[in-house]
Amino acid sequence: LVVVDLPRRLTLAAPDGARRTFDLSAPEESRDLDLTPRLIDWVERHFDLRKLRSDYPHWTDQRGG
Repeated sequence: LVVVDLPRRLTLAAPDGARRTFDLSAPEESRDLDLTPRLIDWVERHFDLRKLRSDYPHWTDQRGG
């Protein structure tokens, strides 16, 4: 899976009902799946996933699924 050119404003809606818009327009913001720490932290918290930060792009489902 390759994702490039995410929108400059990315809105995520999580299964737990949380919703957040991330501004990816700054030069230091990646607009592919090399996500910034604040976006990774939010996804981990609201999607019950953990990012294996040392092994891009792997994630772990915390429910064991």
